[in-house]
Amino acid sequence: MTTTQPQANSKKRGDQLTKRQYVRFAFYKVDPMWRRLPPQKQAEHKQELLETIQSFNRRMLLRPYSLMGTRADAELLLWQIAESPIPFQELAAAIMNTAMGGYLTLA
Repeated sequence: MTTTQPQANSKKRGDQLTKRQYVRFAFYKVDPMWRRLPPQKQAEHKQELLETIQSFNRRMLLRPYSLMGTRADAELLLWQIAESPIPFQELAAAIMNTAMGGYLTLA
């Protein structure tokens, strides 16, 4: 996890308030067994995962990236920026509680 400036945990520096941000890059690998599921099940899993990720849009800045064909160790990158590390933990737990979460590992 990287801490950069600005963020909500403000510190006063002269006449200015300095804000800090927490930044996290979460890399996820998909178990090859998931690709053997019927297409309908895969679509359901993807939709649930998408809805879970989107439910955190108001709490942090999220940028998902597909890494298919670019990295051997991960298929999905979630770039996350928040004013506290707590939403990172809550999102990770929510992702692992989805049906697809059983097929994901943090890379």
